[in-house]
Amino acid sequence: MKIRIAIFLLLMWTWPSVAADAVYDINQLVKKGKPDQALEQIDAYLAAQPKNAWGRNITQMRFLKGVLLADQKRTADAIQVFTRLTQDYPDLPEPYNNLAALYAGQGQYEKARDVLERGLRTDPVYATSYRNLNEVYAQLANRAYDHTLQASKESSPALIKELCDNYSRVARQAVGRGQSMTGDVALVRDIPKSRSSAAAPPSKVDVDEMAVAGIDDEPPVPVAFNNPGYKPASPAPSAVVVPSSQKPEAAKPPLAKETTVQPAEKAPSVDEKAVLAAVNAWAASWARKDVAGYLTYYAKDFHTPNGMSRGDWAQQRRERIGKPKSIKVTVETPKVVAQDASHATVNFRQGYRSDNLQSSTRKTLVMVKVGTRWLIQDERVGG
Repeated sequence: MKIRIAIFLLLMWTWPSVAADAVYDINQLVKKGKPDQALEQIDAYLAAQPKNAWGRNITQMRFLKGVLLADQKRTADAIQVFTRLTQDYPDLPEPYNNLAALYAGQGQYEKARDVLERGLRTDPVYATSYRNLNEVYAQLANRAYDHTLQASKESSPALIKELCDNYSRVARQAVGRGQSMTGDVALVRDIPKSRSSAAAPPSKVDVDEMAVAGIDDEPPVPVAFNNPGYKPASPAPSAVVVPSSQKPEAAKPPLAKETTVQPAEKAPSVDEKAVLAAVNAWAASWARKDVAGYLTYYAKDFHTPNGMSRGDWAQQRRERIGKPKSIKVTVETPKVVAQDASHATVNFRQGYRSDNLQSSTRKTLVMVKVGTRWLIQDERVGG
């Protein structure tokens, strides 16, 4: 027994130095331009850690793995790494920054913007995220201009350009920058040692439950950006002052035109009460921690997040719903939009409260009717 204890103490004493040596060797491989070998060593290092192990080196190696995967254009794998880091360490801005950079590289600027804004809530003075957010806003403005110009041939190009230039200017002012845009959204290569949370245990916060404090409806955007096919109405004629020496011509009555009234197309409709009843029942099952019942509200073809398998996603939900002692979920101001008789979207503000977390975030559920039931086909946060 004494021998076993001695061996255990010896391993505990030597493990930190062995781990530090492994991290040093991995960093040397990166500096020598050997990313493939570095990735192999990172995987071996992380696999050798005890289950649920944590620490600065582990966090840094996970982060470096995402960077190397991004360098090798393995974007989907890199996105998965950084997404998990944002969930495990929601107070670190660097994983958000890199996740946004990957989305921007795919042309998904709306996603990049949302992720950067979430990251800036963890560190409101993080300069890299501000610069990247500036680039993303500029790309969104340029895209809006291009799309609007192509779709609105009969509109005034000068008016469209003015709207887009104004949008770009306001975006630059919003992030406190005015420099020229290059379109590049930069990755960061490591997590600074000053980030104390990188050495802490993972928070394991579910993206569905992340706090979105202070984020209400966004300020109105000119209609031309929401609808590229928008055509501004002709301006109303301004009053004309006629000198008293002249007599204005009498206005001629407009000629009557034959018009044919076309029957209006009937908008698709669904039983909104049935859709909302399903959403409320889903939220109630979640709040009761009835995981079995909760999972039955998801369709067989539900789009799981980050490419997870249905089994892994379901197990993750079981663990996260089972962890708090109590949960409260509210569905506020829901709006049902029918796509057709068996498809609808529900937009609402979701309130969430558990033992140690309170949040309020916008959510969109894409619903599909299967038999007599309305089930969730897709679940989006922030929509």
